[in-house]
Amino acid sequence: MDRGDFDEGFYEEIWKIIKGVYGSYDFIMINDYGHGLINNQLAQRISSLDKFISANTQLNSENYGFNVISKYDRLDFFALN
Repeated sequence: MDRGDFDEGFYEEIWKIIKGVYGSYDFIMINDYGHGLINNQLAQRISSLDKFISANTQLNSENYGFNVISKYDRLDFFALN
């Protein structure tokens, strides 16, 4: 499983997309499967947004230790597995 072949430009593009649309919604729902799409910096940026934030993270033997809920500075609701 690849966990980080994305360069910094990739994460900046994802952030631009999120910033461009999040104002149109009442809350943010994150599904984080631990494959590297949401790195620590992006998780912190998402946590800083002024919206209700919900996250679901999946833990399994393939992503153990890479996909931790604690990488989010703030969540209003979370569910594991």
